[in-house]
Amino acid sequence: MVSKIFTADLVPDTHIRTTFLVTAKAVRQTKYGDAFLCVTLTDRTGSIEGRAWENAQHLAQAFESNDFVSLSATVTSHQEVMQLKVQEIERIDEPYTEVSAHIPPPPWPAEPKFAPPLQ
Repeated sequence: MVSKIFTADLVPDTHIRTTFLVTAKAVRQTKYGDAFLCVTLTDRTGSIEGRAWENAQHLAQAFESNDFVSLSATVTSHQEVMQLKVQEIERIDEPYTEVSAHIPPPPWPAEPKFAPPLQ
């Protein structure tokens, strides 16, 4: 099993192998007409954009939005914004990942304080 590296812990110019939840996926074209894969990858600490410049169509067939994926990528910086240059990406089944590691916490406290019902 791949160990989880969180978005908040990513460091530019490093290679990672980890898991994410895909929250958006699109195959786009460069200004030269070449296809590339663009994905938004999320975990409980945030989101990061990932791009695959090679084999975009093939990689895009391996998963859908809202799938958990395992990937191999290089952390890069483009216009002072971190992103992932994806080399490999594949769908993994939910039982093989910790769901809570991939979903941001709610904006309210875990134990909400509600007023007692009016009588």
